[in-house]
Amino acid sequence: MPYAGAELVHPSVFHRAEGWNGYRFWLAVTPYAHSDARFENPSLYVSRDGLAWETPPGVANPLVPRPALARRYNSDCHLAPDPDGRLHLFFRTAGADRNDQLWLMSSADGRHWSRPRVILDVDLADERQLSPAFLHAGGVWNMYYVDSSGYPPVIRRRTAARPEGPWSGPLPVTGVAPPPDRMIWHLDAFRYQGRTVLLVDTTAIYKTSEGGELYLAASADGAAFTRAAGPLLSFSRGWDRSIYRSCALPLGDPERLGIWYSAWGPDLGWRLGYTEASGR
Repeated sequence: MPYAGAELVHPSVFHRAEGWNGYRFWLAVTPYAHSDARFENPSLYVSRDGLAWETPPGVANPLVPRPALARRYNSDCHLAPDPDGRLHLFFRTAGADRNDQLWLMSSADGRHWSRPRVILDVDLADERQLSPAFLHAGGVWNMYYVDSSGYPPVIRRRTAARPEGPWSGPLPVTGVAPPPDRMIWHLDAFRYQGRTVLLVDTTAIYKTSEGGELYLAASADGAAFTRAAGPLLSFSRGWDRSIYRSCALPLGDPERLGIWYSAWGPDLGWRLGYTEASGR
């Protein structure tokens, strides 16, 4: 479903200092006007500075139409570069039925994308996979996600030799427990200073539109993490009253992280924001 407004959520940014097909920054995002999931279809934007964004030449947004089946919706897109030079776009389809599906599209130029293909189909009785984030590290693909099929939601990991799969079964992730009276809701994953880092969105328990704080958690082996004691970014009482799924990337300076975050406020609805912070 086409949408040209400002209410966008779930940013995922790919950055290459020397540029990739003409742009340094590529953004995958889903529109979410009035919190209406019918609009939540993966869309693509590009930028030279990470702040001013435009639709890539030759691309028509959304890249993916709304699912044909009633009560199904798209969500939770993620961009990840492949060692072979391609860029992958992953996204999730869910709804009021019995399964979550994860999909993959790939492109060598950012303009021509492969047809979406299902890479994982999981019954909701087993898992509910929120905010999957993908990265290639240690010679394998890693998928981190929040399993919200029970309480409290927990972070899990799967691995595969190729982004198309087959993917392993769920693997444990330790050391990322939320602070007291909060729960894990969404995440991003990236490589930073030789480690795997998760950017974890935590919210008030079962009040995902209230508050919202982002925490960093780092790991040498991709399985055992250490969470920072304090939040990297906290909500305000303005347009970003509730911080949602966000992404972070190193920007060249070894201690400088760019943070693109989605948030909700009562006056503007859903918006994207940008800030910078130390990754130490």
